[in-house]
Amino acid sequence: MPSESRVLRCGNCGANLSPVPGQNVVECVYCAQVTYLTATEVNAPQRELAAANARPSPNTLHENLLQGPGSITPRGRGTRLTTRDMKVEQLVPADRAIWPVRGAASTTYGGSWSPSAMVGPPKVFPRYGDIGGAWAPSSSSSPVEWVELTYSSELPVTALRVYETNKAGSVYAVVDCTSGEELLYAGAPDPRTVSCALEVTLPGPRVIRTLRVYLTNQPGYAEIDTVALLARDVLPLAARPMIPPPTRELSVGAAGWIFVIGLLCVISGVIAAVTMGGSGSSMPGTATVMPATGEVLSGTVITVGSPTLEALQARRPEWAFEVVDFSTEYGSPNNAAAQALGAPNVYPRYGDIAEAWAPRSADDGLQHVTVRFGSGVPARSVVWVSTFGPGAVVRVDDVSNPASAVTLWQGSDPSAGRDASVVELVLAQPRAIQALRIYVDTNLVSGWEEIDAIGLIP
Repeated sequence: MPSESRVLRCGNCGANLSPVPGQNVVECVYCAQVTYLTATEVNAPQRELAAANARPSPNTLHENLLQGPGSITPRGRGTRLTTRDMKVEQLVPADRAIWPVRGAASTTYGGSWSPSAMVGPPKVFPRYGDIGGAWAPSSSSSPVEWVELTYSSELPVTALRVYETNKAGSVYAVVDCTSGEELLYAGAPDPRTVSCALEVTLPGPRVIRTLRVYLTNQPGYAEIDTVALLARDVLPLAARPMIPPPTRELSVGAAGWIFVIGLLCVISGVIAAVTMGGSGSSMPGTATVMPATGEVLSGTVITVGSPTLEALQARRPEWAFEVVDFSTEYGSPNNAAAQALGAPNVYPRYGDIAEAWAPRSADDGLQHVTVRFGSGVPARSVVWVSTFGPGAVVRVDDVSNPASAVTLWQGSDPSAGRDASVVELVLAQPRAIQALRIYVDTNLVSGWEEIDAIGLIP
């Protein structure tokens, strides 16, 4: 069975959940997604099929597909892509992907495997295994299951990707339910022992608002992370949601991916050095310098506090989704630069904890991390969450335009000597920020300095 038995956070946004005694579902107060607390048969396919077979009228496409793989003639073009088939930057196509805003399913194991786990970008892929953050059915052995995804975009799409992260290769049909039922793909299951994305190429551009995916679940828990629609045209930056970078726990062998990731880091460092035009960006594994910028904002006020995580999330911050560059990191994945992405997962805890970014060494001079944001919504404040050795941040730059960085603040970090803290830069005027670079002087605080999250508050 799935390896987690208790859920305290929303599988979609990560906020804390407050279950009501006697109720099997809990709605997140931040994103309104529903989490099932226990295994639940929402629309059990076998009961649906039995009811359909008891009627004299012809079966619908849905009822035919409930009979399992082979119940309908193969249709459409579908290709299963693994991490061996795609470049790292192609695993999650941020520039074209449209993600679901709501998920439903025939059954669910509940908790971290509720249908709400399928909302938004992948949370598990390209990892493989029984991992919370992907939908799982209520049973480890059922002939047929289905999931249904809802989308809010009106943009035409030319393909879709079903991200399968456990018992991959179980999907056998995909139906467009936007207006009636239209079969987009039907094919035989193709069991895999690695995560994969079933990419279905559409015969022509179309707008999809509702999509249903059918899969077999014998034996084991067949799990789906999410389903992406691939837009015909490149999405504007404002339409791209937050997407974490690909995890290093990939399925091509540890040695191979260590080489790939190392090579990518070198390449990205070189590219950053060129595109930044001498802005001080350095390749991972080195200390950094703090160059002058073209502009220094006035009127920025720095504050520090220790709000509850719920109170912080209630301000609806946009958390960083991508690491652009960094000077050093302690390890991978423990204390990697990528640990500073997304909502806080250490705070309000305090200590030397692996889920926060830490530089390579203690007391190792000036270090930095640069992160990117997706929405472009004007920010009133910048926040960072320090969970070990706070008080070492000395400057924050807006590097949305790498050729013309702007210093938002420079000075003394007021969180020195505190426990886990949220430091906030209140800007004099709202500002659209796409990327931030945070400089940390590791010599200011004895031991390691660790940052759990970096965000913008609109």
